Amino acid sequence: FYQVNDSLQEVEHSVEALLPFIQYYHRQFRIVSILVPYMSFDRMQQISSKLAQAIQTVSSARQWKWGKDFALAISNDCVHYGDQGWGGKNFARFGADSAGYRAATNYDLNIISECLIDDLDPQRIKRFVDYTVRKDDYREYAWTWCGRYSVPFGLLTGYYLQKNMNVRSLNGTMLKYSTSLVHPPIPVSDLKMGMTAPANIHHWVAYVGIGYRNRR
Repeated sequence: FYQVNDSLQEVEHSVEALLPFIQYYHRQFRIVSILVPYMSFDRMQQISSKLAQAIQTVSSARQWKWGKDFALAISNDCVHYGDQGWGGKNFARFGADSAGYRAATNYDLNIISECLIDDLDPQRIKRFVDYTVRKDDYREYAWTWCGRYSVPFGLLTGYYLQKNMNVRSLNGTMLKYSTSLVHPPIPVSDLKMGMTAPANIHHWVAYVGIGYRNRR
């Protein structure tokens, strides 16, 4: 089911986006980075259930408690939107203006509401895949969420792990939704970091933070 590939890990930027936030609260931690390539939903279910079994086996042997000794984190952007700077592709389904911006963010929020918050189950996770991945070709976007594979794969892993450990169902709460147009760029010239992408009405990205815990 897996392949160890250091070269792919070196160029992948999604994990490094999480590290400063994790390190702020936990200076000493270990991370197992899993890159999720494109795959069908059936394949996601097959692999994530095996991964959940492996996590349960290791955590049980080491007497680790989920939420205290280990956690699952999913790196993800929401929609990548606009009609410029996307390699010649037009991702502005609703138009590249203020009305299109409002329509796109509302569409994002609808996906989050229908699929990713409240009680977690495979049917709702599958609905997310239906929103973001084309039915005739799972390798292609239906809606340009960067995490169209990592999100359902990670949530399925959490769902099966919760079932295997016989704990209450996972329940999601949206912590924050925002876009690259809401706040100005952070000045980081002292770190010698350049701008990774423009942020304007023709090229922007949305983000969401969602926390999951066992229903009480």
